[in-house]
This record gives sequence, structure tokens and C-alpha cells, in this order.
Amino acid sequence: MMAIFITDLDGTLLRGDQTVSQYTAAVLTEAIAAGHLITYATARSLSSSQRVVHNVPWKHPVILYNGALVYDIVQGQVIDGYWLPSQLGNEIIEIAKQYGLSPFHFCLDANSQERVYYEPIRSYGMQQFYNSRPNDDRFCEVEQLYIGEALKTVDLGFIDELEQLLPLKLEAEQRFN
Repeated sequence: MMAIFITDLDGTLLRGDQTVSQYTAAVLTEAIAAGHLITYATARSLSSSQRVVHNVPWKHPVILYNGALVYDIVQGQVIDGYWLPSQLGNEIIEIAKQYGLSPFHFCLDANSQERVYYEPIRSYGMQQFYNSRPNDDRFCEVEQLYIGEALKTVDLGFIDELEQLLPLKLEAEQRFN
């Protein structure tokens, strides 16, 4: 039976500076070349994960967005995903507006390209997240978020202080559980 090795990235494979050491990259490269099935699972997107592990020649599908997307890194295509239904996503966005919140909408467009749509940023946490990704062409500011049927939503990411997010969490639990 072939062993399968799946590693996390942040806090596991990556060092504190969000890089893979030369030693680790060499060991992984050698093991992959020897035929071992090694891959990673992460909360990150494809582009974010590839920025930090591009020096390893991955040969097997990777698991992204906390398990919402499985991607064939060799063929460059989506294998499968768990998409948030558009109607539900739009309902969550409308509820959030009642609390002065708006998310980053992480999705795949009709061509399976990663996109991140967002309304003008209102919170410090959202601004910090956005600023940590300079020149990231996935990000697109829109006047009003709306999830169309052609988009495959993998995440609605809200970043703010707990006391700002808690009312949304409680209402979402009440409505959707």
C-alpha cells in the first residue's frame, strides 16, 4: 500500500517568515522524485499557496480554501469543490450589511480563475489583509457585492474585531442551523 503524506503550510511546513527552507524543499523534491505521494492542504488559495511553496515540484492534487477546493496542480484545473450556493451567499452578504460588515468574496469565475471581490474596505483587519497582498490581481473592488450564478464561491471572509463579528455569527447560526 502506498503511503500518502499531506502537510499543512502555515505553522507546519513553512517557517515563521512564510518560506520553505532549502533543506525542506530538497527533501520534498527528492521524496516526490522517488515516487512518494506528497501534497498539501491549506486554508490558502492556489495563488497564495504557490507563492510560498513554488520551489517544490508538486505532482499531486492540492487541497485549498480549508478543503473547499481540490486542484490538479499539474494539469492546472479544478478537480472538485464545495461551492457556497449563490442565493445563500447573497443572503449572508445582506445580513452582514445590517451590522456594517462586508466580506472578501473568494471565488472562481466562469474560466475557473481565482477572484476576490470586495466593497470599499471598512475595517482595519480587512485593510491589513488587503495591504499584505500588494499587486495581487485577483482583488477587484466593486460598488456592491453580488454573487452571480457564474461564480463559484469558496469563501466569504469577514475580518474585524470579535465584538463587530459576533452579532453576524449569532444571526447566521440562528437562521442557518
